[in-house]
Amino acid sequence: MNDASRSYVITFSCPDRVGIVAAISRFLADAGAWITEAAYATDSATGWFFTRQVVRASSVPCEADELRLSFSRVAATLSPEAIWRVSDTRRTKRVVVLVTRESHCLHDLLGRAISGELPAQISAVIGNNEALRTTAEAHGLQFSFVPFPKPGTDPQATDAAFDELAAQVEDHNPHTVVLARFMRVLPARLCTAWSGRAINIHH
Repeated sequence: MNDASRSYVITFSCPDRVGIVAAISRFLADAGAWITEAAYATDSATGWFFTRQVVRASSVPCEADELRLSFSRVAATLSPEAIWRVSDTRRTKRVVVLVTRESHCLHDLLGRAISGELPAQISAVIGNNEALRTTAEAHGLQFSFVPFPKPGTDPQATDAAFDELAAQVEDHNPHTVVLARFMRVLPARLCTAWSGRAINIHH
């Protein structure tokens, strides 16, 4: 990736209030950051605000680590509950893929990773079914099986299975967790733990 295409990506969320956009925009302007993409949304059900800002790395006179440190001060003033991240597109992202039986989403991710269209390293595939083990291992990927009871039959065993799933995911320290037709509804604790780095794809 050349310097012209290198970007820093800032994602931020917190309880909504007046002044969040102004504070983030002021921070980026003071840093000399050239914004190439910006998106904002508020979840009316939860009252949370979300934004994603992409800035040209060459416009900022510092590396991602320094920008991250500076932004941490802004985030702290906006909310003690803020969830945020500053990432560098030049760094290869580690991805863990969660699957069940259907293979088309996994095949699509694998194809894009091989072609370079997906700028990420798939670290592992974890399934609550063994059906896609052969596919993962044929691509040289580690496959782990985490058994789950049938939905609604054993809440305690289901909780234990999600604990095991979370532990296996975190063993890989991924930047992103992709639910690729993973046919289980994540409990609230995992939604919180993976906030900002979990993606659910079905097509």
